[in-house]
Amino acid sequence: RNGLPLHSSLLDYRMPTIQESPPIEVKIIESMDPNGPFGAKEASEGPSGSIIPAIANAVYHAVSRRINDLPLGPDRVAAAQESDTVSTAQITRN
Repeated sequence: RNGLPLHSSLLDYRMPTIQESPPIEVKIIESMDPNGPFGAKEASEGPSGSIIPAIANAVYHAVSRRINDLPLGPDRVAAAQESDTVSTAQITRN
């Protein structure tokens, strides 16, 4: 109203609840995802996308070799440790 904050700190700030939210209208749109199994889409898998790079970085810090292919298993780590350079062609899947 006058450019000043209503609360001086977050200690006296009241967190909004569902009662303060505007009405929400949900619309369901059915469509097939060509990349999903049987046309399915992801629901909550999005946040797990950062776990794989974190594990790959942990392996890199442990063995000083960058492995860019999945699955990241013991055979790939062992092959990376034995070679000077790591490439997809040198590491084969079982």
